[in-house]
Amino acid sequence: MELAEKSGVPQPTISQIEQGNRKYPTHESIRKIAMALEVDMQELDDDEEVTIKEG
Repeated sequence: MELAEKSGVPQPTISQIEQGNRKYPTHESIRKIAMALEVDMQELDDDEEVTIKEG
């Protein structure tokens, strides 16, 4: 399942975040993405590497 579908965050928003074109994504978008990836929001910090749980 695609991240956009699983998180409810629009694909263009996710792409902008991934490419660094959206400097200040909303707290809600980050929360939804973190939940979809099954990680803590802190793990999405630029300074840390994210481990995605497959399942």
